[in-house]
Amino acid sequence: MLPQLSFLTLPVPDVVAAAAFYGRLGWGPLRQAEDYAFFALGGLVLALVSPARFVAEGGAGGGGGSVAEMAPLALLSHNVAAEEELAPLIAAFCAAGGTLLRPAGPTPWGGARALVVCPSGLRWELVWNPRARPAPGGGLTLGPRGG
Repeated sequence: MLPQLSFLTLPVPDVVAAAAFYGRLGWGPLRQAEDYAFFALGGLVLALVSPARFVAEGGAGGGGGSVAEMAPLALLSHNVAAEEELAPLIAAFCAAGGTLLRPAGPTPWGGARALVVCPSGLRWELVWNPRARPAPGGGLTLGPRGG
């Protein structure tokens, strides 16, 4: 597995307010909606999401699911260029001591993903997205949004 991080997904109580804050710092969103905002961070995409979206995407929530309970949690993503790369990546992750939480399966946006957890408890999304292409030197390129 290449040492890379593609997305860092973090819950925030108010995505619009958070996006406005980062906008004031000069960060232009790659993509934004009411419940998410994506920002390019030099090869890494920071995804700020609503607590509900965070949980729905695979992030774990505490008892009440409040942002305060979820703040120390993250769903880290490792993107691959082709769907065929998922199975060997999942196998390698598990062979190294990780645990499969959800086998690879289709996503609502046309890709495929699996959820795994490393021995320290960090959740990883191993994902193929036909519109998100890993760059040769690291990072990720998001293509145009499709149907």
